[in-house]
Amino acid sequence: MSALTDRMRLSPKRTFLVMGFFAAVGYWYMEPSPDDLYDALIKRMQTQLTTLQKKVSETETRFNDKKKFQDEMEQVSQTFRLALDYLPKELAPQDLLSKISIEARTAGVNLDKFTPKDSVPKDFYDELPIEIAVKGTYGNMLTFLVSVSKLPRIITVRNVNIGAPIFVDGQATMQMTGILVGYRYKEVK
Repeated sequence: MSALTDRMRLSPKRTFLVMGFFAAVGYWYMEPSPDDLYDALIKRMQTQLTTLQKKVSETETRFNDKKKFQDEMEQVSQTFRLALDYLPKELAPQDLLSKISIEARTAGVNLDKFTPKDSVPKDFYDELPIEIAVKGTYGNMLTFLVSVSKLPRIITVRNVNIGAPIFVDGQATMQMTGILVGYRYKEVK
C-alpha cells in the first residue's frame, strides 16, 4: 500500500482532476434521470391501478352474484312456505275428519266410515292413512273426490273400490271404499 501512496504523491494533481472529472461524468450518465424515475413510478402505479380495477370488477361481479343468490334463496323460501301450507307440520286425524265430513256433506254423500291408521314415516314427511267408506250417487262421489283434491292440503286417495249400484227411490246409489292419505311434514335432522 505504501507504493500506491508514494505514486499518488508523485503524480501531478491534474491527473486526479481529470480522473475525477471522468468519474463524475460517468456517474452522471449512469445515474437515471428524475424523468426516468418518474416514468418507472408511473408505470408501476398504472400496473397497480389495473390490478385494483380488476379486483373491483371481480368484487362487483361477486356482489351481483350474491344478490342474485339471495333473490333465488328468497324464492325458494317462499316456495317452501307455500309447500308447508300443503304439507303442514301439525295434522291430526281429527282435523282431517272435520274437513272430509264437511266436503262429504257439501257433495251430498254419506261418510259411513272414517278409521285412522298408524302413521307411516318417510324421509321428510309422515303419511297418515285413513280408511273411508262413502255412499252416494256416482256424480256426488266424483264431486266429493274433486272437493277433497282441492283442499289446501296434500291428500291422496288409494285403493278406491266402487261397489255395484243399488237403486233407491229411482236413483243409483253406490258405496265407495278406499284410503285417504294425508301428509305431515317432519323436519330432517
